[in-house]
Amino acid sequence: MDFQNRTSGHSLKYGEVEPWKQIAELYGTTKPSRGKRFKQGAGIDDRRPPDTTKALLSNKNNHRDNKIKFELQQKYQSYSHNRNSCYITALLEMLYICYLNNATWWSSNIGTMQNSDSGLKKLHISFTLRDAAGTKGIKTILNRAREMIREHVIDKKWQKDNQFGSLTDWFEKIIAEEKSSITLISEFCVLGLRKWICNSGHIRISPIPIKPFYPINGMEEFNDSFFQENQNLKGQVSALFIKKNELIHCVHPDEPCPYDRSNLSQCVDRKINYEEYIISYPPILIFELTQRDGANYNSSEQLDFPLHLSCKSNEESLEYTLTARAFSTLSSGHHFYCKVIRSFNEQRAVYRYDDLRDGGMAYLESNDVTSIAGCQALTVLVAYTLNNPSTATNYSNRRASKY
Repeated sequence: MDFQNRTSGHSLKYGEVEPWKQIAELYGTTKPSRGKRFKQGAGIDDRRPPDTTKALLSNKNNHRDNKIKFELQQKYQSYSHNRNSCYITALLEMLYICYLNNATWWSSNIGTMQNSDSGLKKLHISFTLRDAAGTKGIKTILNRAREMIREHVIDKKWQKDNQFGSLTDWFEKIIAEEKSSITLISEFCVLGLRKWICNSGHIRISPIPIKPFYPINGMEEFNDSFFQENQNLKGQVSALFIKKNELIHCVHPDEPCPYDRSNLSQCVDRKINYEEYIISYPPILIFELTQRDGANYNSSEQLDFPLHLSCKSNEESLEYTLTARAFSTLSSGHHFYCKVIRSFNEQRAVYRYDDLRDGGMAYLESNDVTSIAGCQALTVLVAYTLNNPSTATNYSNRRASKY
């Protein structure tokens, strides 16, 4: 050995080499007792590749699961604020989520409309613009989509420019534009009939008010005898929904005959039998917390909105899932924002959207979708979508045949 060559170096050893190390150096292995025998299979802590297809696939699947969890989207771009637009953008975001659940129907029934001045037609165009937007320039495209609706509201003189407006009024008027089409109306509105009969047999029948929002008057809805006897159901919107689905029958002891009221005949009967019956529910069902005399919204703190909502009529049933919820920062309706359930990378999560925040950016709030349900203060709207829209027709036919 060249002791003068400092670059080659040489090993230093003290004492005798252990026998098992000599064997390992000579044969490249040693006795089994030196290995880890408590784990089975190649590739487990012994630096050898897996020797079975099952082991290979197992590693691949684990990697895929980790990747999905890592890629849960943290935020997405939505409509930015412009001239007190929150009363439009909050509901617009909710409607867009409902649209995503039934885009084919929108395309077939609204996308084919010939009236280009229709608010519903413009709503569909704004949603398709948003669908087609890529990551580049998306904010500009969403601004166009928002302004298409905001300008329609202003041009129709439903609201003045740069003035804070009603969260629901503009959409009610868009739906009212299509009141001649039962196909379009039934997609957004609960349909039913009211009937008045006096003791003389005079009958008057009329539809219930056609609006795209299902009103809830706060806890006042739970003041009838049924909920007084079942205190545990007070505040449960699922129980209220079932009760509303039943035939409402009552007697008005002192009310003018509907014929006399319409000047059809002189009738002095004052005892009127009244009935109200729901015939069909829409694929998009939006509950509205009503306002008292146009001022403060009724309290929602004790109203429990479930994640899933259902109603049955004989063999037919409708199953809804909560998809979006709108809030006000004050009970007077000072500013509106919403929470929605969206799906990215095959994972559903709750996102909070406020057009005043970061230029209309929606942020991940929870990967637990049940967090959007339950009792939450300052709720003003709650949107549900029908799980299977095809069931609505059969349900409505059965309901109509019974009345």
